[in-house]
Amino acid sequence: MAPPSALACKYMRITPAILSSNIDDFTHKLQVASTLCTSVQIDIATPEFAGTSSVAIDSVISVLDKSKLSATYHLMTRDIIGHIKKLHGHKFHRIIIHAETDPDYKRIIKLVDRQKRGLAINPETPIADVLPLLDDFDELLIMTVHPGHSGGRFLPETLSKIERAKQCFPHLTVSADGGIDGDNIPTLRNLGYDIAYIGSAIFTSPNPRIAFTELNEQGRIIA
Repeated sequence: MAPPSALACKYMRITPAILSSNIDDFTHKLQVASTLCTSVQIDIATPEFAGTSSVAIDSVISVLDKSKLSATYHLMTRDIIGHIKKLHGHKFHRIIIHAETDPDYKRIIKLVDRQKRGLAINPETPIADVLPLLDDFDELLIMTVHPGHSGGRFLPETLSKIERAKQCFPHLTVSADGGIDGDNIPTLRNLGYDIAYIGSAIFTSPNPRIAFTELNEQGRIIA
């Protein structure tokens, strides 16, 4: 394995990611996540952008309001403003929107505090396309699969985008999402990714707790 780069972090946070198409599956995965950690990413998908549908955000909110988990909402939808308005008055850690939806950035900046704003890019989107926007965001999510479906094929060619982002914005939180498991976590960690959002490698495991523990161990740099 190649040695860690100068950007490598000592510890990459592992956050369970939930993409569910029915409320029973969502509730079950949320319960599992609550036994593992204090934060979770919730994928909200609609067909016109992601090609698939998740549990509607209203149902998600009603379940999460009863949970102690801190939630990051990953909005894979073109109705960004509508979804943000539904989250008004409810707890959330961050809202991540997609650059490919051509969002109304001025309205989003007014509706969401900077430290709670994240921007996501799909595998085919060059990092140069979003660099002018990153001053207004606290996190950049680099998709390592095509969004909308759990268990997608990991695309290693997307990983190098972090280098340019961190060179321009050293303190920016950079995360990855999609197809991440124990085989590719060391590469993510050594490149300097701060967060890995992981779904299938946790929730399809026979023992999610052991899987989560092992993923966290693999997310550490051993001095």
